[in-house]
Amino acid sequence: GAQALSALVVVGDDLLRRAPQPGLLAKNLAGIGTVIVLDRFAGETLRFAHAVLPTCCLGELDGTLTSGFGTVQRWRQAVKPPGECSPEAAWVARVGRRLGLEEWPVTRNQWFEALRKENPLYAAPQFDALYGEDGSPGVPLGEATRLGFCAPSPVPQARPAEGFPMAVAFAAHPAGWSTGALSLREELLRRECPESTLAVNPDDLKAAG
Repeated sequence: GAQALSALVVVGDDLLRRAPQPGLLAKNLAGIGTVIVLDRFAGETLRFAHAVLPTCCLGELDGTLTSGFGTVQRWRQAVKPPGECSPEAAWVARVGRRLGLEEWPVTRNQWFEALRKENPLYAAPQFDALYGEDGSPGVPLGEATRLGFCAPSPVPQARPAEGFPMAVAFAAHPAGWSTGALSLREELLRRECPESTLAVNPDDLKAAG
């Protein structure tokens, strides 16, 4: 409940646009003493923010990202962010320093070194290339257990009821992320992701004539 929270920090997510009951969430947000929002878009949650820290969009960032495919990718800044916009990591570092945490990482290299100390998976020598002179674009993460992506292999289904000769199974690919119209990423998805496909077992095709 909101009565148990004295402060709330929201990083890069417009809660009210995602909430199944936005009215109830708005009531709870209004009861929190301090709401701090770090975001790159002016969303509905900003109405309840006591402080707003403007963050960067993709082309304004420099650092690393671990994708769902298990690849640590190097992102490079293409343009300087406008005004006071800064990466989330930079805002967190400033807060940490204000709290007296002098060892808190500040630069992109310090952040990555801190990550490597926390998680030995990132300590492998091949990751040195990410911030080297050549700047490797990406390095596979050697996890003991990792996600696997493959084409669906449907098995023959029971004969559909009369009048319904086909059964359609829907699935979503983890790489097909979307944040709604707010970030306008749908246009990017339509351009980069392949068209939707329907996988049907050959036995079902024969049964359907």
